[in-house]
Amino acid sequence: MEKAVVLHADILGFKNIVKQADAEGDGRIFKQLKTALEEGVGTTQQFQKLGIQAPIRYKLFSDNLYVAFPYQDGDLQSYSDAVLSCIAFARSYSAIMLDNQYYIRGGISSGMDYSDDTVIFSLGLVKAYELELQAIYPRILVDADIIERLKEGIETPGPAFRAVVNNSILKDKDGHYFLNPSGLSEELNVKAHGFEGRELNRAFLKRYYQNVQKICNDLKQEKNPDQKIIEKYAWLLQLLIWLYTNRENERCGVTRFNSLRFEEDKKNEPKK
Repeated sequence: MEKAVVLHADILGFKNIVKQADAEGDGRIFKQLKTALEEGVGTTQQFQKLGIQAPIRYKLFSDNLYVAFPYQDGDLQSYSDAVLSCIAFARSYSAIMLDNQYYIRGGISSGMDYSDDTVIFSLGLVKAYELELQAIYPRILVDADIIERLKEGIETPGPAFRAVVNNSILKDKDGHYFLNPSGLSEELNVKAHGFEGRELNRAFLKRYYQNVQKICNDLKQEKNPDQKIIEKYAWLLQLLIWLYTNRENERCGVTRFNSLRFEEDKKNEPKK
């Protein structure tokens, strides 16, 4: 047994997704779900090349995703690498799922963890699952213990990684901390589709918004609309508006969200 930072995520509306995949019969949906998982793993591998060393274990079973990043208990560097890797994976995975119009709810926690080809036995997974039950909206909640450790300071290889941490954690007015589902392309200055960095992120956010707005409109047109489901997507719509307007509350009229910023890692600052 070893300690690990663990992500548990649930794909919303999975029963209908599977039925649609069966009706289409071309493997498109399965490929999209598999690609999102591969992109998340690929992002952590890129972080490894840049100095973040954390092994990864993962399994997708039906609508349940388990991802664990083991660390050495009592070793700040090992713990820091596990947290950064989990954040990178979760944000990359969330962005790809959003782009393909799949919505997830989840939790990130830590604790004792073991898995092999046949068994998962994990306190970290239990705690992450309990957070997922509290999430309500399409978001990934972060355990308060991890937030406190981030506030105390973690080890990062340099300013680029501190920027990732500082853009990753958001807080809702309900008191929950959750992951920013977008923005990683901006922080890592990714180039794609004729855009780069911030402009690429804004292009993605615009597309996410249009997709979610259509869902909300379609739900409202149903004969007996489910208000609880509408509220979940309306929440996501507000978040996307807030992020697109660069978190300017007055400009977008959304005041329920805040960014959680952390102190700079003094160990990585140049000596005077």
